[in-house]
Amino acid sequence: KNSANIVKMGIRHEDAGELIKALKMYTIAYRIRRDNLGPQHPSLVVLLNMLGSVQVKRGELEEAMQIYELALKEDGNAHRGLKMHPMTKSVTLRDMGMIHELWGNNQRALTLYHESLHSSMKSPNMTQMMNSTRNTSSPQSQESAEELNTMSFSMSRCFSMSPQSAV
Repeated sequence: KNSANIVKMGIRHEDAGELIKALKMYTIAYRIRRDNLGPQHPSLVVLLNMLGSVQVKRGELEEAMQIYELALKEDGNAHRGLKMHPMTKSVTLRDMGMIHELWGNNQRALTLYHESLHSSMKSPNMTQMMNSTRNTSSPQSQESAEELNTMSFSMSRCFSMSPQSAV
């Protein structure tokens, strides 16, 4: 619970443009969760994504890329623990693609964007909602369509950082 409050403080600092303070808060939360929940806990990868995002906002693209690569490495090492959620992995790959696009590595960026999309389609919630919206005549399907619209809005907020706005 304590780390959740620290993450909230980090979000407030990030929203206020106080990026160094946000980095400090996310780093503290990462260490607390790693020490208390273990090195394979899926929330650690989310925090790595948050750290990477702040580094992108600071223009520290090399540092951000190292953080995102660590997040993917953590996922690859999750032999006994929980693996990264497909949407979390999608965000990591998307952000890595954005960095490569900023660097002018358009082919690598495109590959990462495709991997990001592929990962997002592996999400159980996305697959379930996509399948349930095929028959939109039933009330349940209409509710699923509304859920899909809500999720799309949430994803668009998550995916809203464009390469041009990153630096």
